[in-house]
Amino acid sequence: MMECMKELGDKLHSMGLDKGDMLYVGSDVLYLLYEAREKYNVESPEEQDAFLSQLVDGLQEAVGKEGTLMFPVFTWEFCRGHGHDVRKTRGETGALGNFVLENRIDFQRTKHPLYSFMVWGKEADKLVALENAKAWVGGTPFDYLKEKNGKMLMLHVTAQKCLTYMHYAEEVVKVPYRYTKEFHGEYTDIDGKTTERTYSQFVRDLDINMRQIMPNNFLIDNKAAVEDSWENAPIWLVNIQRACKTIEEDLLHNNGGNCYAFDDYKIDWTHGATHEDDLYANRIKTK
Repeated sequence: MMECMKELGDKLHSMGLDKGDMLYVGSDVLYLLYEAREKYNVESPEEQDAFLSQLVDGLQEAVGKEGTLMFPVFTWEFCRGHGHDVRKTRGETGALGNFVLENRIDFQRTKHPLYSFMVWGKEADKLVALENAKAWVGGTPFDYLKEKNGKMLMLHVTAQKCLTYMHYAEEVVKVPYRYTKEFHGEYTDIDGKTTERTYSQFVRDLDINMRQIMPNNFLIDNKAAVEDSWENAPIWLVNIQRACKTIEEDLLHNNGGNCYAFDDYKIDWTHGATHEDDLYANRIKTK
């Protein structure tokens, strides 16, 4: 199986990934495990774990010792009043991030309780040291990755499902259908110390009916992504800076037509937000 992991690295390099890059990985590993079972007889839980660990090893090799890997472990348990333990609260965004959380001691977790990453490599300590209260824009791992000209690998998962930078771009241009909301609850840090903390997110006005549509070809046509395949799975490598600029332009000048399908709504930049920032109201208390 290690040969197929080397093939993945070679594919990524041919697509534009360089040694020393920062790489954010979005994936559908359930499909990959199905393919591994069919092609390599990977069936038992132990064999599946070994396959996933080799996948992580292969991505580490692809970015090299001077590079950085980031796996999302996003979760909204803190919003629901259940608190957050940075050591063990599982993500809701895919199996690979949770595998890394629970099995790879060479990775660390960033601090935000909603939008955290498992990180490894040259920039890992700096990412973990960030104390951002905001989820997307404002001294966050998303900012850091964009400023470092990072890239995103979408491994058998589409932009519609995993491109969080669409929401980042929405906050940059301050779309009127989102507003800042704070969440308050118990937070357990890496040392096991629990305190009351407050974090925020630029959330969507739920009175605006909309469906996220973001076609991958929109990024490819605007030279923000390239496409290939690996192990019968489509893969895309996204240039984050270009993707953000492309999305911002679409929101500002095209009613977000490549981002969302709106029901009876048009982005109105002249009358301000549809919902005022909710910084101190409706805080969710931990029960």
